[in-house]
Amino acid sequence: MSMSRRWDRYYDRLEFWQRLHERLGRLGNRVDAADLGKVMAAVHERVPIVTPDEQRELRLKTAEEEARRAQSFHDMHAEAVTGQKGLIAHAQVSVSQGEAAMVACTGKSCVSVFALDDPLPHDAER
Repeated sequence: MSMSRRWDRYYDRLEFWQRLHERLGRLGNRVDAADLGKVMAAVHERVPIVTPDEQRELRLKTAEEEARRAQSFHDMHAEAVTGQKGLIAHAQVSVSQGEAAMVACTGKSCVSVFALDDPLPHDAER
């Protein structure tokens, strides 16, 4: 039995047979059961019907692919969450530093918080 490359994949064959059954069902009033059997046998010679074992294998492969895709999405979201948590931690440090500076400036001039000989914080970055 020689099979076209197109029909090597279970999915393609399964889809083909589903469509064939739908189309032949529409011809039910014009084709008798004997002729329908002959048509099905002739088609089966060229495109083998998908066996129950092949259908199980197809379902298993599909489930495995869906699991890989779900894991990929999980990993993508986990990476995004980790990045967002890093941003939150950085923001919390900045808030704490700002609050400490606010406390240091309470009731007096902020300039007096720094010694006159020390460079201002923004000058130290230059």
